Amino acid sequence: MTVVAQHIVNAGLPQIAIDFAASNAEAVAIVTSYQLTLAVLVLPLAKLGERVGFRAIFLGGVAVLVGASIGCALARDLLTLVVLRGVQGAGAAGVLGVTAALYRLTFPSARFGEGLAVHAATVAVSQVLGPGLAGGVLALAGWPWLFLIFVPLGLAAVLVGARDLPHNAEGAAASLPSALLFGLAWCLFLIAFVSISHGESPVIVAAQALGAIALGWIYLRRDGGRGDGAFLPLGLFRRCEFSAPMLASALNFIAQMMVIVGAPFLLRDVYALAPASIALAMLGWALASLAAVPVVQTVGRGLPLAPFSAAGVAIATVAIGLMGAAAWPLEAVVGLLCACGFGLSMFHIPNNRMIMMSAPDAQIGAASGLIGAVRLGGQTIGAAFAALCFASGASPRTAILIAAAFCALAVVASLICRRGAAPG
Repeated sequence: MTVVAQHIVNAGLPQIAIDFAASNAEAVAIVTSYQLTLAVLVLPLAKLGERVGFRAIFLGGVAVLVGASIGCALARDLLTLVVLRGVQGAGAAGVLGVTAALYRLTFPSARFGEGLAVHAATVAVSQVLGPGLAGGVLALAGWPWLFLIFVPLGLAAVLVGARDLPHNAEGAAASLPSALLFGLAWCLFLIAFVSISHGESPVIVAAQALGAIALGWIYLRRDGGRGDGAFLPLGLFRRCEFSAPMLASALNFIAQMMVIVGAPFLLRDVYALAPASIALAMLGWALASLAAVPVVQTVGRGLPLAPFSAAGVAIATVAIGLMGAAAWPLEAVVGLLCACGFGLSMFHIPNNRMIMMSAPDAQIGAASGLIGAVRLGGQTIGAAFAALCFASGASPRTAILIAAAFCALAVVASLICRRGAAPG
């Protein structure tokens, strides 16, 4: 639901802008409000799950997402829609923040890789369904139905989740001031990158960045000495098997978003594809991601996690580098996009398993939330870097080549720590 909700509304932005007499830039606030709220709250809500239960956070998040979706569909002005879209992002943060933790509680250690594979398949299917579902909804009904489709999905999730989701033991309560400080610092940090992508003045960007640094410093002064009891347990990052795959994940998501933003422009400018054809070409990425899941579970079983995940991101690095290096036939570009999707899916499953299995039981909420926060932060930074490339007059190929460099760094980060068992 959260993956579909993140992208499905994009197709309706032009019509929403017309209905509310808004500019394209104003309509983009519908996307930004969701993305920023999701990014800021995903870790605090995951940490709250350690206290009140991941099950409660998940079900509450779905309920908020459904309620906000109904409100979005009934909105009669842009401001109301933007605010309710932010509330929808808050609900999605509850769902996304505890998903990995619930998988760890649901599956025994020996089968945890299977749980992450199921999650990866769900994400891939959602990526496939999102654009097609949006097109089908808009062909049959108006944009409000892009929100209303989450009502039956959400109700079904609540009914099944209330019956089947596991309970977890309560942990120590996180400090509310610490959560607010961290959330505000992270928000300002991401807003600074969004401002870069929107062409804001360097003074504004610098002020936002300095504000993020100041709040982060205050947070560390307040919470940094609490050890494992801190809102963000920094001790986790002293574990090589945690910090190395987390760094690799961040670099990967920066690269991934730069390609997702840059490839459509490459297909339009170089190959003169229409929007529908571009969407079809990009669909190969998601389908290849889905196809990689059973391969990871069979071929990867019994292999060390770190080298296996490094091999996946290495495949993506080569594919992205080739895509940006030369003018290939269209069929070859589509094949390279598929290779990217396959390689990155091959990377994520063992990489996320390393992260979750390296965290103590009392900190799986923090680990789960950090996976979501790093994903969203990396995507935001990657989109900003791509926009900065375009604003400077660089071609889509240049942005894609820079993405290949980030991917190559992810390969190195994946190999820093070689401990781990099999992906299965």
